[in-house]
Amino acid sequence: DFLEKWHTAKTSQELRAIFLRKDRFVMIQLQKDGPTNEFIGISIDEMKLPADSLVGAIYRNGEHLYPNPDEVLLDQDKLIIVGEPKAIRRVYDQYCVYDQYCSR
Repeated sequence: DFLEKWHTAKTSQELRAIFLRKDRFVMIQLQKDGPTNEFIGISIDEMKLPADSLVGAIYRNGEHLYPNPDEVLLDQDKLIIVGEPKAIRRVYDQYCVYDQYCSR
């Protein structure tokens, strides 16, 4: 299970091996005019992500933020969503229209 491996990793090398598999993460950019607009103005805790996935990082205005449940998401935020391959595929299918709002 991805989340268990992530939480029990003991070294940065173990974490890198877990995260660097393309089927384990996707980056989505929040934009008012796109499918990710439902996340703008709500907290991470309020997001409806698939089971076995979570927000691993936020990039905002060139800064890396560690996500916390109360963090309110803003237009143009970039979120790294990590999780099990099936969950990441669901995020990708739902929010990555023409790859315009996402990268892997």
